[in-house]
Amino acid sequence: MAKKVSISINALVAGMVLIGGCIGAIAYQNILYSRLFQEYVDIKWHDSNTEANLVYVRKKLEKCTGETYTTTESGS
Repeated sequence: MAKKVSISINALVAGMVLIGGCIGAIAYQNILYSRLFQEYVDIKWHDSNTEANLVYVRKKLEKCTGETYTTTESGS
């Protein structure tokens, strides 16, 4: 005689809610990651543009004054 296996509606609903919650959490994390990565890319572009502008202005200043300017990073 074969045994009959049954599952309650409550267990089925709880499992569906758990799976839905996991999928929602993963989707939310993916959205946060995408936004953070886009912010990182924007900051890197801005940094590169700022560095290029600094070099450009430094060269123009050297051309006008004849002095050489270097970047010094001090801790103070």
